[in-house]
Amino acid sequence: LIEPHLEHHFGQFVNLSSLRGSHQLIAPSSLLNKQPKLFVRVPASSLLSRKSRVGLMSSPSTPSTPSPSDSRAAKQAVLNQKWLEKATYDNTVVFLLENLEKLNCPFSLSSSARIQTCPPTHTGGFSMSASDPHIILCSNNIPDYASFHRTLVHELVHAIDKCRSKADWADVRHHACTEVRASGLSGECKWGVELSRGNLAVVGGWEKCVKRRAKLSLGHHGRDGERAVEEVFGV
Repeated sequence: LIEPHLEHHFGQFVNLSSLRGSHQLIAPSSLLNKQPKLFVRVPASSLLSRKSRVGLMSSPSTPSTPSPSDSRAAKQAVLNQKWLEKATYDNTVVFLLENLEKLNCPFSLSSSARIQTCPPTHTGGFSMSASDPHIILCSNNIPDYASFHRTLVHELVHAIDKCRSKADWADVRHHACTEVRASGLSGECKWGVELSRGNLAVVGGWEKCVKRRAKLSLGHHGRDGERAVEEVFGV
């Protein structure tokens, strides 16, 4: 089952059929029984220092001391790996993975969810590469499991939009469309999450949040999403 807040909003999002063709963005509901294996990229371990030789004697090799930032990054990557494993049993994640498979776009978290270090402004991303589509999860910018889950769902929504409706990210309206859906379906605009950001709007708060975050995502790609988001919201 999809989470209640997603089920409530599932019919309220723009779809690309209004922009091009007859494809629908919303996928049918059922659950996968498969539990994908996990994959994570963890920074390489530190190298041993070379032996120093004095005459015929040599001192034992000692590992180089990793910097504090490297240690934190390695620990955070391992923590994100555990969160990824936990997420594979989450109803919403399973729902999205199953529908990708039904759309003939099977998406395996074992090979297509990649944990890595990113710039400070990013928590995740989706690669549209035809030969290697994948999700990026930014371990250095994701502080807890709730944030990790929202980021993973956000990027999986992009994957569904790309597969089912052939979303064209070069078209700013298509890009705005999928950002609106991802922001709304991921849970990142729940009242409690918005409250933690200091946004106290009660009436119309969810809509304001979805639009704001969709525009923010477009801005990260160097696009002015103000007009495009307003045009596609609710289409």
